[in-house]
Amino acid sequence: MKLSIQVSLLLLSRKALRVCLLFTCCLLSTISIGQNLVNNGSFEAISNCNFSYTDIDTVIGWWGVQSPDLFNSCSILPDFNVPSNVYGSQPAFDGNGYVFFASYSEPFGSDFREYVQTKLFDTLLSDSRYYLTLMVSFTDDFQYTSDGIGAFLSMDTVYGAGLSQIIDSIPQVQVPNGVPIVDKTNWVLVDGCFIAKGGESFLTIGNFKHDSDLTIQSLGGTSIFGGYYLDDVQLHEIPAFKSDSNHFICNGIIDSTFLDLSDTSEVTTYSWFPTNGLTNPTLPQTWAKPSVTTTYTLSQYTPCDTTTIDVTVYVDCDSVVGISTFNIKNSTFLLYPNPNTGEFSITTKELGKAKMEIYNVAGQLVYSKSLNKQEEKVNLKNQPKGLYLVKVSSGNEIITERMVKF
Repeated sequence: MKLSIQVSLLLLSRKALRVCLLFTCCLLSTISIGQNLVNNGSFEAISNCNFSYTDIDTVIGWWGVQSPDLFNSCSILPDFNVPSNVYGSQPAFDGNGYVFFASYSEPFGSDFREYVQTKLFDTLLSDSRYYLTLMVSFTDDFQYTSDGIGAFLSMDTVYGAGLSQIIDSIPQVQVPNGVPIVDKTNWVLVDGCFIAKGGESFLTIGNFKHDSDLTIQSLGGTSIFGGYYLDDVQLHEIPAFKSDSNHFICNGIIDSTFLDLSDTSEVTTYSWFPTNGLTNPTLPQTWAKPSVTTTYTLSQYTPCDTTTIDVTVYVDCDSVVGISTFNIKNSTFLLYPNPNTGEFSITTKELGKAKMEIYNVAGQLVYSKSLNKQEEKVNLKNQPKGLYLVKVSSGNEIITERMVKF
């Protein structure tokens, strides 16, 4: 199921610089899930420099359907060099090389196609969002440009059908219908967001439309083919918001609280509103110390959309109910009093089936016990004042409740 497809035809000069989003962390560390899941996405790692037509297997981690080609500045044969080669002239967008795939051929209706394929570093997660980008440029000598260029994620390797070897699949990311990519001078960005079904491990890039469905434009080249240079393929997971409950501050006991609503990524940026009392207003992980009870909104920006999540920080112990109630497997657990001086009770009817663990704000386990009584009394007198996380687990279910010791 697709979340959205946003394909930008962003014209970048041959000397365009890649812009990387650098997240600077002050006073706290952040976790990034922004690794590019595409192996050797700029086609720089090759096994040797003595290659010719159809030698796509020279690119480490990549292979082809039909006979796509490799071009690199190290090539022994001048026809396969960069920037000038048998199909025209184009500097690499990133590094020293790129590949080529044919997207069309006369006669019309033959459905002749070439594709490049690779296995991802990791399998895609069900219902997770991803952002894919690739750079293409039309060759100087080829005649026919078209739409239909895209990227297809699959659980297994896909193969072409018939003599034409067309892959009759619906790509998750594709250029807009009716918009051929015609630029021979610049690299053109094709990008899009999608939701994974789960289990996708292979990536295929090429033209997925039949000739009868294509929008074709002739640019007057000498060849009866259409084809594109391809470079800098990237796939990044878009971090999901983390579930979180409201936070609270007790003046003189807990002066600040840590908000951790999302991991970071190379393809996302963030902002908080309002920003008062926050140590890092452009990161999803920040300490909050508002002077009054405040509801904060975190905005996550991707190349495809903007999403938000709210969290409230209460500045008053009176805002916290004295009895905390939570449920697992239709059983009710009571923790009281909360806040407390280090002595409190937890009640349950799940005798011997539930386990309680208590962690301090540094993530250190300070108490652990199976709940063998209907009422368990806990003594944390030897622990310092502050915020603690009480985790109760039963079977595969886990729930966490905040507790304040003053």
